[in-house]
Amino acid sequence: MDKAIILLKPDCIQLGLQDELFNRLFDQNLKLVVLHKVLFTEEAIREFYYKYENHWFFPYIIDYLREDYCIFSVWEGDEIHEKCAEIKGNSYKRTGIRGEWASSEIYSEKGEKSYIKNVLHVSDPEDFEREYEILSEIIIKPPNESTL
Repeated sequence: MDKAIILLKPDCIQLGLQDELFNRLFDQNLKLVVLHKVLFTEEAIREFYYKYENHWFFPYIIDYLREDYCIFSVWEGDEIHEKCAEIKGNSYKRTGIRGEWASSEIYSEKGEKSYIKNVLHVSDPEDFEREYEILSEIIIKPPNESTL
């Protein structure tokens, strides 16, 4: 069974879109198998989004993901990557949940546009293992109840 990481970013949580997103995933007969809060460090952001590190908007990504915690989830199901791509949509084409809720449009000095606050991240199949390892290292662990 194929798996995908769905990372709910700070704006998704601040807008209260968790239930909306999860319902869309459940409606596609996808199964939730992992759910954790994570708090990104700058180092983890650089590892996670290494493909964008030399882009003009990368400093905005760092600031954005350091605003608050994210929710790290893993889902599994048939045709998961196609289903998640449809649910995610595209900020620029105004489709899917990103099209409905992406905000914080920014422009480079050359007039290039980017949406920094784009609600969620969906792993590509080839990045799943690497991203899972990074996110597993930054899980917010609850306090040890035995020390209370």
